[in-house]
Amino acid sequence: MTFEDRFIKTIQQDIKIFIFFNILSTLFRIIFLVYFREQLVNVTTGDIVLCLWYGFLLSRKLSGCIMAVSFLFCSLPYIVKPKWPEKLLHKWWGSYAIFILTFLFVARIPYYKIFNSGYDIMLLNGLEDDWKAIFQTAVAEYHLWANLAIVVVATLVLCFLLIKVFTVAGLPASRWQSQESFDHCSLDSSTYFLHLG
Repeated sequence: MTFEDRFIKTIQQDIKIFIFFNILSTLFRIIFLVYFREQLVNVTTGDIVLCLWYGFLLSRKLSGCIMAVSFLFCSLPYIVKPKWPEKLLHKWWGSYAIFILTFLFVARIPYYKIFNSGYDIMLLNGLEDDWKAIFQTAVAEYHLWANLAIVVVATLVLCFLLIKVFTVAGLPASRWQSQESFDHCSLDSSTYFLHLG
């Protein structure tokens, strides 16, 4: 497999990661809104759609960062060194990112119930509190073990889906064989990473 073939192959995997995490973040946001729908009785549909749109813009940056790490540590070394285990690293990195996002999403629900807000400075202040009391409260009042079970099951399902996405055939390298097409693809990728912020 040539340098160009490896580039085309791996960059498509990174794009799949970007799309997957955009969809996942939006799905989590929709579930959150549905869960707290009682608080949205006076909110118009237009405001909800606008909220989801702004959330999608934030998710795009988050997904872009996840994809950038994937490209730098999974794809780029493989492009240079064909023996690099990019398939395994893509799966590991994607699975790790899924676990973190799922954990933060599930933990956000009881956090919102307590503080009526998303993660903020109060989370840092809580680091100075009595951890034993926090743990006992989490178990007794906020169903810690059930929520952890949800995190584990959801992570396993989502990781399975991501691995399936990785197996979806991308565009054949033959579509990009000309040097002009490859240079254009490289330029587009570089431009995207420069504009993530």
